[in-house]
Amino acid sequence: MQKYFRILLPVAFLAAACVILVILFMARPKAERHAAEERVPMVLVTPAASQSLRIPVLTRGMVLPGNDIPVVAEVSGPVTYVSPNFVTGGFFRKGEVLMRVDDIENEVKIRKTQAMVAQASQALQQAQAEAASRRTGGNDVDLVRNYDQQAKSQFEAAKAELAALVLAQKNTVLAAPFDGRVRAENLQVGMYLKPGVPLGQIYAVNIAEVRMPLSNQQASLVDLPTRRSVLAPEGPRVNFSAVYSGTRYHWSGVVLGAEGSMDEFNRLLNVYARIEDPFAADPSQPGRPPLTLGTFVEAEIEGRSFDNVFVVPRRAFRNGSQLWIVTADSRLQRKDVDVLYKGRDFIYVKEGLAEGDQVVLSHLNTAVDGLVVRAQTANPAANAPQPVAQADETQP
Repeated sequence: MQKYFRILLPVAFLAAACVILVILFMARPKAERHAAEERVPMVLVTPAASQSLRIPVLTRGMVLPGNDIPVVAEVSGPVTYVSPNFVTGGFFRKGEVLMRVDDIENEVKIRKTQAMVAQASQALQQAQAEAASRRTGGNDVDLVRNYDQQAKSQFEAAKAELAALVLAQKNTVLAAPFDGRVRAENLQVGMYLKPGVPLGQIYAVNIAEVRMPLSNQQASLVDLPTRRSVLAPEGPRVNFSAVYSGTRYHWSGVVLGAEGSMDEFNRLLNVYARIEDPFAADPSQPGRPPLTLGTFVEAEIEGRSFDNVFVVPRRAFRNGSQLWIVTADSRLQRKDVDVLYKGRDFIYVKEGLAEGDQVVLSHLNTAVDGLVVRAQTANPAANAPQPVAQADETQP
């Protein structure tokens, strides 16, 4: 009996399992059939429109003094006075006395030279009188003539030396030639000076210059003056900007010209621009600090005017000079374009686009010619060029 039970028990379990499987199969849910949906990717597009505009050339530069001169001792003697403004970083006004040198030594030299002038004048008068009294010919006339010429030379030399000493006496007082600032100084009361000893460096504060490197492509977009002019610059305008304490401030300038040759190391052309009154306050920009020397500023140079130029956001480009557009039948088409200039946010296209082309801004994982897409026009304000100067990171 126990033997039959061991045989029937597994069979009963198998039978029960089969019954359960049949019940589950009969009670299975019916599969719903749906038509397959074609997934069409959506892309963001912007319409291409040609413009006549001036392409801003973006670069960086360093602020330099517009008029920087060394201060050198011209006379000998001890220093008796130094202006309290003649210190590194100090400001001074035009005509302000910066230092004085004791002129006693120069006064003694003047007295001696005046005596030499008097002696030379007397010798010249005697030579002229003797020449007038001689009426004989021969060698006597030649000797008298030579003596007269020698007396004249000595007299003129003595007068020239006296004039130089009188001028040197005026140089014992150093007056500021312009409104400026002290860049460096090495002067104290009591120092004994000799001609040629450097005393410091000063520069004018009414103007400043900015040196800006441009590549060949950038230089071709700017009407650079053929001759550098400081008195009447007629170059393009420049908008300079710098950030102080989280706030961006602006200064206006004008291009003076370029250096005579390109830098042999980086193959860039250095262009100079002038800023008027870099230390002056601007009521429209409260809190704007002075534009001190050595400051790095971002520059936006006014470029030449171009016609029929397309301004395309930089994110639309693929492989440097390729764009995707959406055709009238909603298909992708690749276009190779002729790039005029690459800015940081926008690229300026000369040829390869047509009016109304729907330029694709979106990035697609898979993009092939003829791919069907859905186009959605982007907000025009988001793709418009901004007037704020920004450094061009694609150009040197």
